[in-house]
Amino acid sequence: MQWTFAHEAELGLLIVRTAGIADEASTLEMIQALREAMQRHQVTRCLIDHRAISAVQGGTLAVYGRPAQVRQQHRPPRGLKLVEVVRPEHEEHFRFLETVFHNRGIDFTVLHDYDAALQILTQ
Repeated sequence: MQWTFAHEAELGLLIVRTAGIADEASTLEMIQALREAMQRHQVTRCLIDHRAISAVQGGTLAVYGRPAQVRQQHRPPRGLKLVEVVRPEHEEHFRFLETVFHNRGIDFTVLHDYDAALQILTQ
């Protein structure tokens, strides 16, 4: 999976645009780069736009362990708020991820609508 970051200073958030195949290795690399970018720009809100990914790989166990991995290896900032915009065909995967993150106390929302995602992050 490839990604690009855009810091939206006037909105106080970071926007990530992804493409390609989302797998565990590339996702973990993106998370590390995201943490560094959020720290550099001093933001705690992020919109991850996954509408250009072509496939999602990763089993239930990998998804279930992701929050612990994120906390131990990447130390997310306090007040972290993530919203992901996904395609309908990838919704099942990301809804499970959303549930797992919520159960671990991480503010994580999955939507289909980009404008709604921006609205949630800027309220």
